[in-house]
Amino acid sequence: MISRTGPNGITVDKLIELMIPLETRESVLKSLEELVFGGYVDVLGESGSVRVVASKSVRTSMVALELHKLIIVKKLQSLRSSVESKQENEAKKCIKELSEALGNAFLSLSGETPELTIPELLELIRPIRDRLGSVMGSEQTLPLDLLKELIGLVSKYKGDTEAKILENILQKEQHVRDA
Repeated sequence: MISRTGPNGITVDKLIELMIPLETRESVLKSLEELVFGGYVDVLGESGSVRVVASKSVRTSMVALELHKLIIVKKLQSLRSSVESKQENEAKKCIKELSEALGNAFLSLSGETPELTIPELLELIRPIRDRLGSVMGSEQTLPLDLLKELIGLVSKYKGDTEAKILENILQKEQHVRDA
């Protein structure tokens, strides 16, 4: 919230006033103290009031986040129009571009303050994943060595029974492809 107030920041009194419906005054001040010590905000005293301003790195990260959001929304709009006009090849191209945009966003935002930007990016991505998740990765196939590694990971984390089930499914799928 502080970062959205721009380079002028917000007075502590105004911040408390806005946050009171959600938190107590003491918890707002405690959170603010943690942000100051974490280097996320700077405190400025001017003419009888105290202002808090998001640090330069936080504001830069927010610019990057908002830019990636715009790019992702544009890719989603392109996908929607290609689906509505029933252009299957164009839709596949849009899905690929959307996947690349999401990957680029994660790589870019994992820089200076990922603890602030990645959770917000995940909130944007969650509905996309829920609606398009099965379509987005459907054309990718893993090489045999990675499939074996995957089965090993499933065995390690989910147990041998789950690994055997996965192995059987993958073998059946391979037989269908070969037929």
